[in-house]
Amino acid sequence: MAARKGEEPSAGLLGEGGTSTSGQQTGRWGWVSLKGFQKHFDVDTEDVLSRMKNTLAGGFCRGSFIETTQDKADLYGPFWIATTLVFITAVSSNFQSYINEIEDADEKEKDDKGDDKGHNKWVSDYNKIPYAACLYYGYVFFLGLVLWATLKCFSSRMKLTQIWCIYGYSLTVFLPVSIVLILPSNHVVLKMLTVVLVVAAVLLSSIFLIRNFREDISTAAPGKSLVIMTIMVAFNVILGLVLLFYFQDVATT
Repeated sequence: MAARKGEEPSAGLLGEGGTSTSGQQTGRWGWVSLKGFQKHFDVDTEDVLSRMKNTLAGGFCRGSFIETTQDKADLYGPFWIATTLVFITAVSSNFQSYINEIEDADEKEKDDKGDDKGHNKWVSDYNKIPYAACLYYGYVFFLGLVLWATLKCFSSRMKLTQIWCIYGYSLTVFLPVSIVLILPSNHVVLKMLTVVLVVAAVLLSSIFLIRNFREDISTAAPGKSLVIMTIMVAFNVILGLVLLFYFQDVATT
């Protein structure tokens, strides 16, 4: 049903209009429907891989990721990137603690003459799975929602799905880094290598976010743009610190 003269269809939270395909008004919460989300998962593997490559080069190449996803922001890629990170991070972190335990036990064996009880002390920390889920899903979807709400206060017309899309793909660079978390933390060289790689990932991810959000944030909130982008980078730094000090435990001596 066409909108009455002088009226515009209301934009839903996900960017859809206020009317459904059946011609009935969807109402304020119509965006929650399955059809509201379906089109954001309508991508194939080639699309996702292309966007991931774009993300990795996004800090250096001209041409903004936000422009290529403006009319076709997807949630499939962000969801699976975050989900993959949850399991890789948890598994790598647990295996790393296991390696540390074995090496510590081997050191004890030198003094205890074959006493290998230390090998039985290690217990897998299953809490790392929900903690990793809170970390990555919270980073993408909660922080994305907060940024959208903040920009909405300044009358920005940026869609929530577009923000989630950018935040989700910004984690692409952390995929190889999450595997590196398997390196033992009781070796100085390996520990420093992990720190360098995590710092590099935080830097690249931050550059990607700033390149894609800078124009919209500066337009919507010119007086607050620096503060907003600084906070965005700060949360990126917090993400890196959590990876280093909880999942990799670089504080281990």
